[in-house]
Amino acid sequence: FFFSSRRRHTRCSGVSWARRCVQETGTWGIKKMERVIDIINHVQDSTNISNKNVYNLIEEFKKDKSGFINTLEQVYLSIIKHGLKFKKKSDLLEKFFDKFFQNIYETYIENQEKDQTVNPSDVYNIFQHFLFFFSQGIDSPNVFARNITAKSIISLLKILKKKEIEEVIDKSVVNTLINGALSLLQLKQQNMRLMGLKIASYLQCAQNQHLNYEILKCMCQDDVKDLRKAALLTIDVSSTNGLESNFHYLIQRTRDVDSDIRSMLYRKLTKEKIPLSSLRLCDRYKLVYDGLGSREEGVKEQTMKFFQMNFQLCEVKDEQTLTLLEDQGKTLATPQKKDFSGRKLCLEISRFLEVFELEKTLLYPEIEEGMQNLAEVVLKDIIGVSNIMPFADRVMKSLEPRSITKESPKKKKKKKKTLRVYCL
Repeated sequence: FFFSSRRRHTRCSGVSWARRCVQETGTWGIKKMERVIDIINHVQDSTNISNKNVYNLIEEFKKDKSGFINTLEQVYLSIIKHGLKFKKKSDLLEKFFDKFFQNIYETYIENQEKDQTVNPSDVYNIFQHFLFFFSQGIDSPNVFARNITAKSIISLLKILKKKEIEEVIDKSVVNTLINGALSLLQLKQQNMRLMGLKIASYLQCAQNQHLNYEILKCMCQDDVKDLRKAALLTIDVSSTNGLESNFHYLIQRTRDVDSDIRSMLYRKLTKEKIPLSSLRLCDRYKLVYDGLGSREEGVKEQTMKFFQMNFQLCEVKDEQTLTLLEDQGKTLATPQKKDFSGRKLCLEISRFLEVFELEKTLLYPEIEEGMQNLAEVVLKDIIGVSNIMPFADRVMKSLEPRSITKESPKKKKKKKKTLRVYCL
């Protein structure tokens, strides 16, 4: 039903994008690509997708790449024109083409199968061509056209790796995709904005400020829970620039109304392996206080996993490193030198506790006591009560700040008093 010879009316505004693409593509020989059309007609008449049809389509791609691309364009245009009337067949063809792109990528890029007719550049070219082709349809006034083109872009970007998007895909194509994602994020429909966030998640390598601003705006100000979730997952904290510019807004989600978003925040920090030492001290305390002080068990569990990951970053792997750090004085009072496991555990606890800088809380007794209790709870949960009990005395001593004595606040008060008298 996609390839009848009857001339169709294409002057209405709903298919203006389709008419423009046909004009740009030009005439294409149906007789030359009859086999491709037969395969596609066979797919639309069946109820499921067979691997045989996918392999047959790959063979046709090998024979005539340019003619194949033109034919595939016309198929997509026909889907857009008649998709609302024949939605089930359109969905089946979408899945079929997704499987086709997945197979050619796995065959010639991942498995690097040697074939004289197909090079990796040919595979990247067809990906790049259709990414640009679909990006033109995002601004279409036809809602179905925007929907199908956005879904097709997501399926293509999902197959490619982030490095390939950055290095192989042309910058002009990436910029066109960014503009498409921005236009989707500014729409009112929730499903369109979700697809815009999904596209943006694959384009973080471009480091576009306007796109990053829209994602942050969606995460901080949107009332829809699913959109805040998607924005939180999309936001970049893996790079140094991303962590510095975005973490101030990201940490505000520790007090989000929805507990799932709070849990997702700690899960994201754990997945990205964000070290506590790279954050400001106030942000470290905020993560501890809001995470362990939450009423929801799921938030507490994810918080403990985040601290457990940070404790693993303090792990000492060999005895040579252990001896070197002990000589530098970066450890507790250790047991006998032969007890490697005891010395290792004490050193790891010391390094973990240094991150919290407990000595800086001496001026605030309530914070000092609270942080000591929290540190004790965290250590017992991470290491285990049975493992920490032999070193309990040393651990409790380590929780007492050592670099500043408790007399220091009094001295400061005296200095302030003398200063006041002097000023008077």
